Amino acid sequence: MRYLQNLIDNELKNMNAEERETYRKTSLITFQMVVDELEDRKKEFERRIFNSVEVKEKETTIYSALIPEKNYYLYEDFLYPVLNKAALTDNRLEPLTDKERILKTVFIKKSYSELKELEGRIFEANIVGNKKYYDINVKLVPDERFLKKMHELHEVFDVNGINWRTFNTAYAMKMYKVVQTDENPDMEAEISKIEDFKVYVDFEELDSSVYDDQILVWNIEERDIIGTHLVRPTEDRIHYEHMIKLNNEKDVYIYPKDHIFLSYKEQETLYVITDNKENSIWKTWIIKKNVNKKRFENAEFPLLDNEKDYNFLNSIRAESDVKMRSEAEVKRIIISFKALENKIIFKDYYMTDKELENTLECYDMNSFLTDEFKLKGRKENLYIYFEIKERDYLTEDLLSFIMSELQLKFHEYNCIGVEYGREI
Repeated sequence: MRYLQNLIDNELKNMNAEERETYRKTSLITFQMVVDELEDRKKEFERRIFNSVEVKEKETTIYSALIPEKNYYLYEDFLYPVLNKAALTDNRLEPLTDKERILKTVFIKKSYSELKELEGRIFEANIVGNKKYYDINVKLVPDERFLKKMHELHEVFDVNGINWRTFNTAYAMKMYKVVQTDENPDMEAEISKIEDFKVYVDFEELDSSVYDDQILVWNIEERDIIGTHLVRPTEDRIHYEHMIKLNNEKDVYIYPKDHIFLSYKEQETLYVITDNKENSIWKTWIIKKNVNKKRFENAEFPLLDNEKDYNFLNSIRAESDVKMRSEAEVKRIIISFKALENKIIFKDYYMTDKELENTLECYDMNSFLTDEFKLKGRKENLYIYFEIKERDYLTEDLLSFIMSELQLKFHEYNCIGVEYGREI
């Protein structure tokens, strides 16, 4: 290189001003071409390495959204109600017995900690029907039917051999039942005459945060499919293998009922192993992948998901069964989820057997799962420090989502969130 440098210096000495200017421009152009060529080769090299470790089957993404019921027709090609309206409330008022009377279901746009303060609170209300007003009292009760439905998703994943990843249940946690708390003797005496009725509740300062015109939807369609007539016994002669033709339908999964032990796919056929010899109509869940995210760009309630960013490192870790226990791994898991969008930033972690105070308000989105550490108890606490860039009614739910996923990965520790900069 020194020889070439000396050669260039000697040549420049013998050039006049015009020749040196021409040489300078030519050198800059040539140098830029070399740089561009090297950059293209570098990107091609990176692409080949990435493709060599690209995950064979990316984890299934589940989306959930809250949309106005009157506008559902705009989304019905890729999103479906978690619960049908008929399953939520009755069209008629039945006599009040020991069972609770659910008048309607509402969504409450409040944070997790604010919603906890509503427990046990009584509101004045009235029912309008039979051309009369009936005064009653109601309370707000978390509608566990939505969460139960979403927990069934884990059973579907389990029987169909899909790896479980935490599902963001933030909206489901904010669905509440409006439940009548006491009797109105006049209304009970005339209950059989009340057909069309409306419920009006004085939610006081909560009024602007309560929505009764929204429906909770996700990218899962429930569909009954008739199996083929060919049923054959397995090798043990105890169980039977049923075949379901999918007819080019993608991402179809059997719903676990009637003693289903296993389900797997080969090309356009879904095979189901069960102890039931009789052919039947099979309940399936179809997970739609083509979700139109642009329709939520200006929506009041954002589209929630558990989608991951499959960069080079995440692809390597997705294919590896080796469990890492390091700060880099904690950070990788947190930043891999697109839902955070730089609203919540990982800063540090601290491991101790002591209990710290002033921790963040979180809940476990995988509470329905059990493991040996949950049964026996976890010995050490893993405190994760976050910087919260933007705080709103979903902040505690996003923290709960990421902490639940970390708890799933680091199940031997008790994972707890702490706000960075807050005094302990």
